[in-house]
Amino acid sequence: MNAKTKRNVVLCVRVCLAGAGVALLVFGGICFKGAYEIHREVGDMKKPLLEMAVDLSRVGTYSGVLAPVEAYFHGMRLHIEIETAERDDEQLAELFEGVGGTATITDGEGTVICGLTVAEDRLVCYPVRLESDARAWATFLERVPEYAGEGSVLMVAIDRPAEGLAGVNQKVIVRYDLCGLESLGLLIVSVLGVAAAAAGVTLGALVAAPFVRRKRTDR
Repeated sequence: MNAKTKRNVVLCVRVCLAGAGVALLVFGGICFKGAYEIHREVGDMKKPLLEMAVDLSRVGTYSGVLAPVEAYFHGMRLHIEIETAERDDEQLAELFEGVGGTATITDGEGTVICGLTVAEDRLVCYPVRLESDARAWATFLERVPEYAGEGSVLMVAIDRPAEGLAGVNQKVIVRYDLCGLESLGLLIVSVLGVAAAAAGVTLGALVAAPFVRRKRTDR
């Protein structure tokens, strides 16, 4: 192999490496963009679909319209948030003692999608684990099954009040029942993006190294 052929081969290899490096950097950029989109979508899913003030210490009916609901395989979960400095799970549960009623979700046409029972034995109580946060939760054991819809209505009807909640601020919150797997795609795409970008930079450095050495030699 003569010198000219050797130079042509080296040049071809460098061009291929440079092209591969650019392709990897572009792919890394696409992955980072995808990761951002997934992060934004997961963030949107964490936002409440509905927050509705209620008073479970008295007989009454409350209703509110949910935000447009996307199909999600874990469905949705209903929570009751109360303002209290109480940190003990059992004492929190006592606040709901005697409560009775129903929570019904209907679609935009009035068809019942799901009906839940409001009762102390159908709720799991736990405080927010921050001393500075005077809130606690009571989460319904049953969840709303997967469905997609717009204009759905939640109606909470209380026929047996919980006297322990008198004077306590309360609201019903509806959220997607997230399990953590929805962020798995974010992790995978981010790792692919970092790996591709690192490989692209490495190939770029390999291509640029001979030119840098030659420039230093010429000095």
